[in-house]
Amino acid sequence: MSITEQHNQELYHYGVKGMKWGVRRAEKRADAYRAKIKKYSGGSFGSTKERKRMKYDSKLDKLLKKNHAYDDYHSLSDAEKKEARSRIKPSKYATSKQKYHEMSFEKQREVDNYYDGAIFMQNYLIKYAPNSSDRRAALANSYALATEYEKILHS
Repeated sequence: MSITEQHNQELYHYGVKGMKWGVRRAEKRADAYRAKIKKYSGGSFGSTKERKRMKYDSKLDKLLKKNHAYDDYHSLSDAEKKEARSRIKPSKYATSKQKYHEMSFEKQREVDNYYDGAIFMQNYLIKYAPNSSDRRAALANSYALATEYEKILHS
């Protein structure tokens, strides 16, 4: 085997330009978007400031969805999940004796809207959490609500 053939079989990787050890690009970009959102917050509806804030808000949302920030339940420990279940008080729908499939259409819609809104709110808190411990707490709350909702749907 000649030197050129041996050279062609080697694999080189020099990383990503500007990469630092221990710093993830997605986290860095998310922090930049959060800073821009904070900078442009406070504008009146329809103003240029508000439009820019909404633009960076949607970019941050796409980035977090792409990096599975909203469905990262598997990263939570069992203790965090258990603590979240005890922290979130069961809703009147969870404690109701009536099964989901026996409810009227209006009542089912009421249940769906309640859980959609509650889970959306937790995802919002995940998105704007100032630190990772707050983000994990909101993620655990979201998990607790989602499991409660699944239990109701399959009752």
